[in-house]
Order: sequence, then C-alpha cells, then structure tokens
Amino acid sequence: MPYSFGRVSYVNVEPLFALGASPDFDFFPAVPSVLNEAAINGKFDVSILSMWAYPKFADKYKLVPCYGVFGDGKIMSVKLFSRFPIESLGGRKIYLTSESGSSVRAFEKLCSEVYRFVPNVSKSAEDADAVFLIGNRALRFSAERGGFSFEYDFGQLWKSAYGVPMAYAGVIAKREIYDEVLPKISSYFDSSLKRFFSSRKESVKKAAVEFFKSEGEKISESELDEYYGRLSFKLPEREYGECVEIALNGKDFK
Repeated sequence: MPYSFGRVSYVNVEPLFALGASPDFDFFPAVPSVLNEAAINGKFDVSILSMWAYPKFADKYKLVPCYGVFGDGKIMSVKLFSRFPIESLGGRKIYLTSESGSSVRAFEKLCSEVYRFVPNVSKSAEDADAVFLIGNRALRFSAERGGFSFEYDFGQLWKSAYGVPMAYAGVIAKREIYDEVLPKISSYFDSSLKRFFSSRKESVKKAAVEFFKSEGEKISESELDEYYGRLSFKLPEREYGECVEIALNGKDFK
C-alpha cells in the first residue's frame, strides 16, 4: 500500500516531484498552511512542511535530512508589496498570507529585529498598506498591478539582514515508519531532481503549463528558469543542519 504524501501545490517543488506518479506514494497537493495543519493531526505518512512550523508536530514526525526548498538571497516567490518603504510600516496595516508557515514567521522576525516594529496585521489585502505573499501568487503579482509603490524580495531582505540562507520548506516522515520510508523518499527525490535538471528546458516548459492550469495566468519560461536557478532542493548535511538550527532554535545571527 502506498504511503500518503502531502506535497506543496506550488511550482517551486516541481523539481522534487518531476518523476510524477510513484508506486510508493500517493500524493496530495495543498498550500503549506494546509499541509502544516494536516501534520499536526498526523494525516500524512510523509509531507513537505513549513520548516519553521516543525516544532508543532515534532512528536509525530522526524525531519528527512538534506531535502527541502532553500534560498540564499533573491527568491522571487516570497515578496512584500507596499505603499510605503518597509522601514516606515510600523503601525500601518500589513496583510500576511494565510498560506504560509515559515515565511510569515521569518518576516515577523525580520520586522521585529531589523526594522523594530511588530506587524499590525490586516485581515484583508484590499485595505492594507502592504501585503506579504508567497508561492504562485507572489510570482504572478506585481507592485504596479496592485497599485503599490514598493516591491521587496524577502530572500534579499533576509540575506541582507542576516547573511545566511533561508530554509523555506522541509520534508518529514512519521516516526514509526521513518526507517522504512527514508530510502524510498531519497530515491524518489534524487531521481526527480536528476530528471528535472538533466532536461531542464522541457521541465521548465512543463512547469509553465502546470502554473497556467493552477493559476489561470501565464508565466514565462525564462522567468521560471531563473526561479529554479535561485532555489536549492538538496543541501550538504552541514549546510542543511545550519538552516535547520536557524529555523528551529532561534539562532542569534548577529
């Protein structure tokens, strides 16, 4: 019987799932916040998760080392759109996407430690002075389109402030099946990454088609190609460990 596998429904994880269907896994796509909630309830055997949310379900799951979605600088799919400079947003209304776990927590940390304000969260994007978006929605949005004067790439803000990579997503497996499923996860991801990047042009074209199916809007293949070039999906153990420490232990970057 296949293992249930919660996968992110954004194009950012396409390289990890380039093999498509697998006899070992049944895939269930959803936005990160939904996958996080499912993990709290132990719904899936394996899942992608918002790395910063992992402590909420560490009793049920173990992290699968080295795999995930990582960025070192400009990320393109995590953005702040604002009517004012970011340093002037204290007290102003900020809409924070409900689709995220890691990025929103990291953004709140950045605001508090670097810009010295706690986000005044707005429930609506329509009347907000700034909006913080992730994933496909951030990729297809633009400051001009939304009537905003400023557009910030969160990856650049993070790198400038702390000088370290950001772990956006990780992979988890239930503790009771961890040892038996780990080789299958590694084999699937390694084969997917090899397939995606060995035929990158075709892979990007397919991802662009999937984006249109999901969002009803086009994204250029050149933009997607740049996007995948800015992401990492498998890190060396030491670098992965540093990213996890930052996300989970509140490491003092200064």
